[in-house]
Amino acid sequence: MENNQELTEGPRIESWAPAFENYRLKEIDGGTEFKLEVDTIDEEYDYFMETWPKALDKLKEISEKGV
Repeated sequence: MENNQELTEGPRIESWAPAFENYRLKEIDGGTEFKLEVDTIDEEYDYFMETWPKALDKLKEISEKGV
């Protein structure tokens, strides 16, 4: 996002290619297994290692509340 606009092309996007994020949810024994697979550029590794645990904790909190 840049200026509240989704970026889908251009030099900034091309520098990330072919990065991806995959999310998988699977029902198991009355619960849900969540798998996250991320491939990104080396320069973003520290950012993801810092922010993903916070985001996943928030996701867990929301899902357990049933919101």
